[in-house]
Amino acid sequence: MTLLPRPAPFDAIRRSSALRLAVRLTTVFTIAILLAGAVSFAVLTEELRSRLADQAHQLAKGLAQSLRADGPAALSRRIGGYTAAVDDHYSLYLFVGPDGKVRAGNMTPPAPFTGPKILHGGRDMTLLGAEPDERDHSFAAYGIKVGKSWIVAGRDTVWIDDSREVLVQSIAWGLGTALLLSIAVAALLARRSEERIGRINAVLDAVAGGDFSRRARDAGDDDIGRIASSLNVTLDTLELSIEGLRQVSNDVAHDLRTPLTRLRNRLEPLLHRDDLPSGAAREIGQAVSETETLVRAFNAVLRIAQLEGGSARPEMRVLDLAALATDVFEMLEPVAEEAGHQLLIEAAGPARILGDRDMLAQALTNLIENAFRYCPAPARIVLRVDQHDGNETLLSVCDDGPGIAAADRARAQQRFVRLDRAREGEGSGLGLSLVAAVMRLHGARLELADNPAAGGARPGLCVRARFPAPGSARPGA
Repeated sequence: MTLLPRPAPFDAIRRSSALRLAVRLTTVFTIAILLAGAVSFAVLTEELRSRLADQAHQLAKGLAQSLRADGPAALSRRIGGYTAAVDDHYSLYLFVGPDGKVRAGNMTPPAPFTGPKILHGGRDMTLLGAEPDERDHSFAAYGIKVGKSWIVAGRDTVWIDDSREVLVQSIAWGLGTALLLSIAVAALLARRSEERIGRINAVLDAVAGGDFSRRARDAGDDDIGRIASSLNVTLDTLELSIEGLRQVSNDVAHDLRTPLTRLRNRLEPLLHRDDLPSGAAREIGQAVSETETLVRAFNAVLRIAQLEGGSARPEMRVLDLAALATDVFEMLEPVAEEAGHQLLIEAAGPARILGDRDMLAQALTNLIENAFRYCPAPARIVLRVDQHDGNETLLSVCDDGPGIAAADRARAQQRFVRLDRAREGEGSGLGLSLVAAVMRLHGARLELADNPAAGGARPGLCVRARFPAPGSARPGA
């Protein structure tokens, strides 16, 4: 029985709450970084443009002061020296004399302007002597009127473009590295959480299978650790309660079995008295029968307690399950004929398992007698032993009776459980419980299913026990 679903490893990580939280936080972090990058981009662009405009202004003011102090000829020589410099390819100069003619510069005159302005190469003016890939550059320019003369100075905005490109690349690389790191950390945390949850799930599976001694071993102090601690406290309480119930039932069975046996022994001699009225003999016979039923029930309770408590030490040996099934078949076939049933056996050949012969014979007898009891005559009951997938030995008892509903199959293996259709008949509700205890002791999986070969209106029932190959599994696991 599995209480929690077991998805594939990748699906488990993908569906992890820790991973989903990390993805949400990473998404928020990414959006915040992109917004911060956009603001930084805008602020940097504005700051660089302001600095270029200030540089152009200062350069234009210097040229204007040179014109006033030294005259047009000196200014023309100064600008000519600037434009001839090899390392000054990103500056803009223009000197237009009072007559409207260009006296010096490295550009064609744009439309006259004063103050700051962005000039685009190839549209507002043409760069002189520029390389083909530089002719479309933009410049932060500043124009000044000095009398009737006109001076323009500017700086190439390619510096702004380069700086913005560096900023974008830095943000992209930083964000990419952060995302990869956060995804890796999130996947690691998710995997660790899934492993811890998987260990808790394994404990729940073991408890659902009847092993109430299992506990969640988790030393964490986070939410999963607190859940594991609470689970352990709950399992401690559950184990104490179940152990108390078992002890009470075992004590009751042990204390009542002896007086019931004495009562039966005292009643049986009365049945053979000649002076006993016929009505009294019939009543005494029914009392003896009921007493025997109670004694068998108490014996079954004690036997189950011994099996589950470990006091019943099985004699595990390699045996032929097919031969054991044949012996049980030969013993019960006359009983089946007397009850009007047909008991068949199908065994393909030797089937070696590790087990206790007496315990398995008792469990198999219980299964067949259950079929006798609950199947209306005439019923067809098939005992089958065969190998399954090469590693398992399959023992099954199938009938064409009313079967057991899927919702009741797990409950039918518990002590004293008698389904609605069986309450009016014989039995104590311990047969399948005893079989389940024997199978757990042998490491076998007990399965209840409809019988596909039943046909008719009744679904039938197949009780299957899957035994591991000798040496492949520890008995009692």
